[in-house]
Amino acid sequence: MNLLIASAVCALIALLFLRAMLRQLRRGRVLRASGSAAFCAATAALGTAGVMMFISYLGYQRLTAEQLVAVIEFSKSVPEEYTARLMIDGELDRLLPLRGDEWQLDARMLTWKPPATILGLEPVYQLERLSGRYTSVDRERSEPRTVHSLAEERPLDL
Repeated sequence: MNLLIASAVCALIALLFLRAMLRQLRRGRVLRASGSAAFCAATAALGTAGVMMFISYLGYQRLTAEQLVAVIEFSKSVPEEYTARLMIDGELDRLLPLRGDEWQLDARMLTWKPPATILGLEPVYQLERLSGRYTSVDRERSEPRTVHSLAEERPLDL
């Protein structure tokens, strides 16, 4: 907030220099008017830079806000086979079998540039799939894998 106040002060000072420049031009003092114009441009640039930094800061704050997407609980069925309970707010829990010793949750994430985040647009997520994996590359290639689609079919995906 201090940055915004400093930018407003710079803008006021720039207006004062602009007024002085116009007054000196009316009186025919071109050299003094050019000095006022230079100071007007410098303070206006400082004020503009401050406003731009403030807008960037607001955008950064919104982009870093964390959001809980899902909760996953695992229970072991047999060696290297698990049942994953996927819990997403507003949806029924899903029980999904997974093979392997690791898992991966894929999602698409749409983030906005700072001007759009200032307008209130929040990042949006779409879960794509949940898959079981193996630590060993050889086993990843040879063992059966499990992949579950989490995305809903949509008629139009922009």
